[in-house]
Amino acid sequence: LLQATAQALLALDFKNFRVRINDRRLLSAIAQYCDFDRSRFDSVFIAIDKLDKIGFDGVEAELLKDGHPEPAVRRLIDLFQPLEALVGHTADGGVEHFRSILTRLPDLQSQAGEPSQPPASEVLSDLEQLIESISIASRGKYGIVFDPTLVRGMGYYTGPIFEVSVPGYSSSVAGGGRYDKMIEKFVGREVPACGFSIGFERIINILQERGFQPGQTGRRLAFIYDPGRDQMKDVVSACQKLHPASTDEITSNQYSVVSLTPRKKDLKKQLDQLLDQGFTSFCIYKGDPENLEIKDLKREA
Repeated sequence: LLQATAQALLALDFKNFRVRINDRRLLSAIAQYCDFDRSRFDSVFIAIDKLDKIGFDGVEAELLKDGHPEPAVRRLIDLFQPLEALVGHTADGGVEHFRSILTRLPDLQSQAGEPSQPPASEVLSDLEQLIESISIASRGKYGIVFDPTLVRGMGYYTGPIFEVSVPGYSSSVAGGGRYDKMIEKFVGREVPACGFSIGFERIINILQERGFQPGQTGRRLAFIYDPGRDQMKDVVSACQKLHPASTDEITSNQYSVVSLTPRKKDLKKQLDQLLDQGFTSFCIYKGDPENLEIKDLKREA
């Protein structure tokens, strides 16, 4: 999933982005090391998750206000604060960066965080293998950085978590993680699960700022129908005659995109807009699926 996310961003011409990665089980081990109440770990994580917005002073104040013991809060801040520069100013990361951060963390090998979790040593070993594998797969086009302060606010995460940040933008553009226990609550049996999401609107905004233009995808047809007259089932049935079953079947005489397009009052203006959007042809549906007249889109003088 990490590779899929990265490949999607690379295909959109994003470069030198960073995949920040952590593990919720490691966070639990750290909270246990600092002597926080086990039943209130989630409260600790919620405060840490705000670190990039309110800073260490804000996190400390919020934890104390929430009633956590001062020695535990101080121990957490003393643990994380020296790591800020090491994590924040690293673009490439990789397994050596991961190991260098571990040398600055306390000995977590005996910490488990939760009774049902594996030892922290096993979690760290899995995380190291993951970081090393993705570093190889990246081929230097993006970095993967271990960030022990990364939380992600969703409480259902149970293992590795990640976010993708782009240079010059404060908010992440993608994120995800493992959530093995969530589906089990609904179906009554164990279902391993892992997922990611890409911030669609955020991606679009960045692309617009950069003046990004999508590549050509082949011949594109606008199938124009009258929503006040035509039955949608008839429109879809007629449209299927023009659309290949899969992209593997597209030939030079077929269309890679066939878009159902409601007709507007000003048809000439609509056709100009379709041309600007990259459509190459159009077909005005006249109620007869056997008589589909296709015309090339071109701007009239």
